[in-house]
Amino acid sequence: MRKRRCNWMIAALAAGVAWVGVAAASVPPDIRQTLRQWFDGLRNGDTVALAALLGPEERARSAAMLQNPGYGRFLRERYHGARLVIIDQHRDPDGAWWLDVEITLGPDDVIRERYVIIGLQGAQRITRRIPLP
Repeated sequence: MRKRRCNWMIAALAAGVAWVGVAAASVPPDIRQTLRQWFDGLRNGDTVALAALLGPEERARSAAMLQNPGYGRFLRERYHGARLVIIDQHRDPDGAWWLDVEITLGPDDVIRERYVIIGLQGAQRITRRIPLP
């Protein structure tokens, strides 16, 4: 059991995603998968995949950026080598997951955001992205 867990952690770190602490361990696999797909979309500049992961309101709010022809290249350059860590999580009574994450882009460049993820249209969707201090 310990060896399997260690190998999983090595694979997650190699992918640039770290599921740390008790908080991250209690996040269900489908929610973690949604966050992993989001982060992969950022690193690969895949604006189509990013749009597919957003709920309707967040997709409408982000439409102009996601439809910009140069935005994919910008994302690939900005998130190249980035690392994502879940720093906190909370599940509200309605079943939405609130994940606080840090995305480290460089030594002095860290993005802190809260993602609200809920089930919509048969899949998990990011319905809100909230900047954190």
